[in-house]
Amino acid sequence: MKISKFVRIFIVLGLLTLSAAACELPFSPPSTLDVVQQLAQTQMALSATQTSLAPVPTETAPPATAEPTQDISQTQDAPAAGTTRYTFGHFQFDMPDYLAQSLNYTIVPAAMGGEESFPGDTHPEYLSITFNGYIIQDAFHNPEIQVYPVAEFKSISQGAADKLDALNNLLGSRPPSIPFNMVLPFLPFWNAGQIFNAQAKFLDSPSGSGIRYLSMYAQAIYPVDNYNIFFTYQGFSADKTYFVSMVLPINSAALPMQAATPADYEAFMNDFSNYLQTTSAALNAEAPDRFTPSLNALDAMIASIRFIP
Repeated sequence: MKISKFVRIFIVLGLLTLSAAACELPFSPPSTLDVVQQLAQTQMALSATQTSLAPVPTETAPPATAEPTQDISQTQDAPAAGTTRYTFGHFQFDMPDYLAQSLNYTIVPAAMGGEESFPGDTHPEYLSITFNGYIIQDAFHNPEIQVYPVAEFKSISQGAADKLDALNNLLGSRPPSIPFNMVLPFLPFWNAGQIFNAQAKFLDSPSGSGIRYLSMYAQAIYPVDNYNIFFTYQGFSADKTYFVSMVLPINSAALPMQAATPADYEAFMNDFSNYLQTTSAALNAEAPDRFTPSLNALDAMIASIRFIP
């Protein structure tokens, strides 16, 4: 059946009218790029309502209650060979694969201990990261990384404020040498005293700065050994919003695994200061790779720390 000339004109005019009307519609089908951008914006808006340090592992599946929130633009660089990248909320770092089998995280609730409580009983909510299958199994200290909000910690704990201010001052002054018996800033609070330090070194990266060192805490006088010493990093994010405390067991070829009680304890006690100075010098003389884990590997892990907005 043939279509008349007038019918054809009517059809064409109708199509043109529909096309023009479509141009006036308030919404048009979104492009793939628009969908991706809208999804990213929605995820970022949702993440802003969560706890400031809500953990989000990128390499291990989070618990069912955790919702992944990650700013991909901050993590496009690949982790170094032999390391695995982990992201917990705003905190990210690359861990050497040999250091541990996996990581756990916990958001520790805030606590107000009161005026007569132990200083460590007062703290803000913070992120705790622990290690499964850590390379050193026989040690007094458990490997852990803690990330605290600085302003909140200082506002509720004068003791913490003093230690954080001392760390800030030390990072500002940067003495060229640190005596073995200088008490270096350290958090969390422990019911013991810092008896010496060794291998102290200031570390800087685009994301922050701090100091790492080896130390041992004690409630009495006894020899230094691999069972009790530990590696620690105490540092701030670049904007001083977060404070990072890292405590990791470490072994040195210069120390016994577990020291025996001195045969003449009184003589050892009287010479304890000289003993600590000699021990610190021996540890300072050791090459980075003479430690397990290697100091170079731990420094690289610290340098990989990022704070994601």
